[in-house]
Amino acid sequence: MDVPLELVGIEYLFLPGSVLSWVALGVLTVTAGECLRRELGKPSAIVVSAGVLLAYLVMVNMSLAVALAAASVGALLWRRAGHRLVERSSRGAAGEILLVLGGYALYELARVHLESSYLAARGNALKVVDIEKELGLFFEGDLQSLFLSWRPLVELATNYYQFGFLASVTAVVLWLFLADDDNYRLMRNSLGISCLLGVLAISLFPAAPPRLMAEFNIVDTTSLIGRQALFANEYASVPSLHVGWMALAGYCLGRSIGGTRGQMLKFLPGITMAITVIVTGNHWWLDAVIGTAFALGPALVAVHLTSETGGSLDEVAPPLPAS
Repeated sequence: MDVPLELVGIEYLFLPGSVLSWVALGVLTVTAGECLRRELGKPSAIVVSAGVLLAYLVMVNMSLAVALAAASVGALLWRRAGHRLVERSSRGAAGEILLVLGGYALYELARVHLESSYLAARGNALKVVDIEKELGLFFEGDLQSLFLSWRPLVELATNYYQFGFLASVTAVVLWLFLADDDNYRLMRNSLGISCLLGVLAISLFPAAPPRLMAEFNIVDTTSLIGRQALFANEYASVPSLHVGWMALAGYCLGRSIGGTRGQMLKFLPGITMAITVIVTGNHWWLDAVIGTAFALGPALVAVHLTSETGGSLDEVAPPLPAS
């Protein structure tokens, strides 16, 4: 097996498809499955374990398994420390997990199969650039150039964009599912709305990312580590749901934690991902704004409506009947 020069140390041991990678995946999957079996029952454990294995086969990385194992073990330790978790029926929990996994799978399939030409995507990308220039805020190339001399930081950002993003969102969703039902439903429903809006935007306004616009000299940093996902839509720059979902995850987790730490956490993930998508050449900053509006907007509206009426989130984010 040829090993890229960028892969050194422990990364070599866990190359996709190696024996150690499968062993590690097995350990993580069993850990997550056993913890979830204790908390939610066997059906949920089976669904999650199958989802982890499928994600590994599709994305060829185990970040999702790490996230699920960490959130599951964390929830188990949380209960053992004397804290309460959300009480769910075995059937209701499995149905909820299937709903989220199925919804995400449908979103990815729809997004990937939306067809467009490079000329149309390039033209729309230039429209985005024109808007940014009109605002005097066309800075993607300058921001990336500040980071390119720091190779480890660029590799960290690229790995986080490719592998850490979905793992982070998944970990937050699972944690809220286990520990805070109100904020879980707020995040679940907002994710669903953002998926619908995202597919609509991509179908109506396919746009090329900065890394495909040669005239702006923006580097595709994913070439440093190789693109390992089997499915991708190269012309889905608008919106950036990487940023939107991380902003939503930070907001919902911050609400759940509360206090000063919670307030800080509301903003940090979204801002960090916004910088990441620009540094890696995957999105224009305007994409990040639109993605945040699509994902975080519904949650803010729901919270505002309940605060105005003095009601509860059950009115705008009701639980499933089986839950």
